[in-house]
Amino acid sequence: MLSRMAHPPGLYDRFKGCWDRFDRAVSHREAAAKAWSDFLDEEPYDTRLEIEADGYGMLRVEQYIPVPSVVAIEFGEYLYNLRAVLDYCVYAVAVCDTTQDPPPGEDLLQFPIYDNETSYRRNEYRLKPLSEKHRRWLKAVQPYIGPDQPDYSGLYWLNDLARRDRHRTLHVVGAYLAEATSMIWAPKADAILIEDQPPFAFIEREAVVARFQIMPFTPGDEVQANGNVALDVEIAEFVQRRPEGAKWLWMPLGRRLRMMELTCVEGIVARFERDCLGWTRFKGLLDESAIEPAEGVKG
Repeated sequence: MLSRMAHPPGLYDRFKGCWDRFDRAVSHREAAAKAWSDFLDEEPYDTRLEIEADGYGMLRVEQYIPVPSVVAIEFGEYLYNLRAVLDYCVYAVAVCDTTQDPPPGEDLLQFPIYDNETSYRRNEYRLKPLSEKHRRWLKAVQPYIGPDQPDYSGLYWLNDLARRDRHRTLHVVGAYLAEATSMIWAPKADAILIEDQPPFAFIEREAVVARFQIMPFTPGDEVQANGNVALDVEIAEFVQRRPEGAKWLWMPLGRRLRMMELTCVEGIVARFERDCLGWTRFKGLLDESAIEPAEGVKG
């Protein structure tokens, strides 16, 4: 059984600050979800059927109301606070290792997240107040460590998205066409050929749900369509840049962000907190394996 160990005065509050910041991040994620739900209540999307004289046609999803900026703002605040938790954690670990608060070199301290060894080594001086063991732990979770490419890593995405927000670039948030099983009905047709469409699409004003050909077709013939679409909220950067092999990056956004929180923030902070204090507030850290990435998620 782990017991509380002697530690510098105020260290408990330093780690508590990590969890307070984490709670703040979660509140912004929930606010973004609420704002998105309110937006959908306005019925901002609809389908439109187009048919040419030769029987070729398309079914589109169109956006009639812009996504309110508050959704992107809340997501930006969420990412900023989530990234800040890790910097808070490194500061707390430095207090633990040096038994000084503030620790030496406090202005240089930051949680390292790099996609290559050269950049990591160039900035390793920022971790000088930390013990060798804790520096080793930090290096082990770097996106460039391991068999997968860096952009499979949750830390890579957290750092990249938070960095974009710090540079005052609002994330493009919109509807993601997660599912579409279109049905076309033309009572006079002998056959309707429906082309395969990419299974996922980010809707930027509009997106094609289905392409089809009605045979035979005469202008004026009755045609009806139902897109049977399912729309999820999404951040455009994820859709545009995620690698196909990283399974967790293809989860719905809510599950993806929760996976990132658990693996990249809660698990990491809890491991350091338990090592410094002898216990952790995070109940999910039952053993060392709790900080290992889930299937498809690295660091």
